Amino acid sequence: MHNSFTASRSYARCLEGVLENWPKRLDTVPPRIRLISGLTSQYFVDDNLMWQKRVSTYAGVLKLLSSGGYRNVMDMNAGLGGFAASLSKYPVWVMNVVPHDAEYNTLGIIYERGLIGTYMNWFVIFFYGVVGF
Repeated sequence: MHNSFTASRSYARCLEGVLENWPKRLDTVPPRIRLISGLTSQYFVDDNLMWQKRVSTYAGVLKLLSSGGYRNVMDMNAGLGGFAASLSKYPVWVMNVVPHDAEYNTLGIIYERGLIGTYMNWFVIFFYGVVGF
């Protein structure tokens, strides 16, 4: 059973850090990262740099990105939300999706960055879609 008191204490510990105002919070290490064993501030910074380089390359190839030719994008394995943060300077809306069985539960980090997202169980959608329940 979920203990809301314990959950709220964990969240309070998380809030000991300060959330920056938008848009600076996109690239600032979220306080919540300390609560996820295996993730570090350096991992966050490296992830941001990787996505900035990739999106820069994509923008060179996909000329419609700058002009608003793409309006909605779904990152179906969102990780820390670096892809969406890197797209923030373009006129595009990004939905971050964290798989329910991902190695790290990063949806809170995505929210602290000022982004939107959800969890998804792709197997259930596939199974019920194919079987027809």
